Amino acid sequence: MLRDLPDDDRLCHGDFHPDNIMWGNQDWIIDWMTGMSGHPAGDAARTALLLRYGSLPDDAPAEVAEWLADMRAELLDGYLRSYAKQTGTTREQIERWMPPVAAARLCEGIPEAEKEALATFVLQALEGYEPG
Repeated sequence: MLRDLPDDDRLCHGDFHPDNIMWGNQDWIIDWMTGMSGHPAGDAARTALLLRYGSLPDDAPAEVAEWLADMRAELLDGYLRSYAKQTGTTREQIERWMPPVAAARLCEGIPEAEKEALATFVLQALEGYEPG
């Protein structure tokens, strides 16, 4: 799958999610520790996966966890629509990156429930995949 995706050398954040945005008079994207060069749709796919499957810290308040569970789909859809509008990247281009990015995320120290959800997602994507 990865071989079938386009290559690029543009600046990517590598861990873009709501906790890495400082809102205020001027908005800042912080925590560039995993910054890299690559294809922006791959970076957007990682963000989409974090929004869809990401786990909250164990000490997150119950009301935050409940809110996120209710809002995940809406937050993800809003992110993808906004990203597409601002960059001209289609949702399909981002979704093509999701299985390889999800597989890479399995190697990170993530909670078991998130790992299981990502593994299921990758296996389902591989079922109908034909190189091309």
